[in-house]
Amino acid sequence: MGTHIKFIRIDFLIMIFALLFTSCKSHNSMIDKTVVKQIDIQKYLGIWYEIARYDHSFERGLEEVTATYSLREDGKIKVLNRGYKGSLEGEFKQAIGKAKIPDPIMNLQN
Repeated sequence: MGTHIKFIRIDFLIMIFALLFTSCKSHNSMIDKTVVKQIDIQKYLGIWYEIARYDHSFERGLEEVTATYSLREDGKIKVLNRGYKGSLEGEFKQAIGKAKIPDPIMNLQN
């Protein structure tokens, strides 16, 4: 009887890991990674107010999050993410990053 319970536990664990693996795989395959051929970056510069987000460590627990996009002198894009920890009365946090417009020809080759 004890051996039978061990096999059931092992089968159950294998089933759980298989479900977790396939659910993660299917989620990633639903993300559209298509690169557009042209982009008018001027339309996207400025302040964007968050209404929903994917979980990122630099935004975890923040409220009233904004992202500000501006052109840098080197042609890249400055990204400034800001928010308040827990509420508007919470600690102000920000993360500064950079982005670039990918070369569509190079991305088509990948």
